[in-house]
Amino acid sequence: MIKTVSKHDVYISYFKENFSMDRLTAKSPIVVNINKPANRLWACPINAKYSWKDWCESEEIFLDSFNHYIKFTLEEGSQILQIEYKDVKNFDDDSNYLKKYITISNFTSSPELDYNKLLKDGIVAVQLMSAAIGHYFINRFEANFNAWDCESIVVLDHSKIKILEEL
Repeated sequence: MIKTVSKHDVYISYFKENFSMDRLTAKSPIVVNINKPANRLWACPINAKYSWKDWCESEEIFLDSFNHYIKFTLEEGSQILQIEYKDVKNFDDDSNYLKKYITISNFTSSPELDYNKLLKDGIVAVQLMSAAIGHYFINRFEANFNAWDCESIVVLDHSKIKILEEL
């Protein structure tokens, strides 16, 4: 579903080194590396049931990437695409809004999100909800979401980021 961001929607992103907004380029085209935007900011909701940090700890990898973080929100009123289990389970339903944003990957020949179309339509971020992570979801869009291992959000328009706290 398309959700309007409120000031209560807070996210956290971790870094090995100090974060700099200069590393993010809001106007650059979205580069998809196999199945995910590679040149965009990834984060988790601050209250995620299963976060990036949880996943890294359970897999015992990237443990040195939690030295720094930013907590942020998105500009109030921004639109985000939240993907839930029901959206994927009922994908073949003609009324499913996700179909508008699906294209066939040139790399994998599988369905994938068209991040540039989302951005063009004013969607500033894509959030995969906890309930969407699981066997059915991964199998339905294997090439598209197989590396979304936790509840996460990818910010497509960095100009909408409002930093609340930095470490």
